[in-house]
Amino acid sequence: MKYSDLVHFEPIESVIQLEQADSAAAVRQLVQTFVISKGMAEQLCNLVIPNLQFESPADNKGVLIVGNYGTGKSHLLSMISGLAEYSDMAKVVKNADVAKSATAISGKSKLSDWNSQPPRRVCATSSAADSKISWQASG
Repeated sequence: MKYSDLVHFEPIESVIQLEQADSAAAVRQLVQTFVISKGMAEQLCNLVIPNLQFESPADNKGVLIVGNYGTGKSHLLSMISGLAEYSDMAKVVKNADVAKSATAISGKSKLSDWNSQPPRRVCATSSAADSKISWQASG
């Protein structure tokens, strides 16, 4: 018997580009593979998701994501944008608290690519009859 018969690994992609989240299947893969630590779950549930929702009145703030190369910024943004755009993505989040919190934004946004240098992904959320830009990130 070989080790490969007992243990199966998915290949790890070392660099995630925001452009990879261009289909529901690609987004599902990015959401499923994002590893959520306890600290990250707290930040997502208490800071990020509440500031992206527009259902209940709040003093929403912008969220700045900063980190060194290779620390998961693009993967995190791909996961958040997937949760915001697709209503069924919260079901595949590995952390139960984040999945529950994500229902506040799930399926309530539409992501658009603008052809610019550098490329940008913009998340526009529709609230009643007007559209608001809730966040943007350079890619």
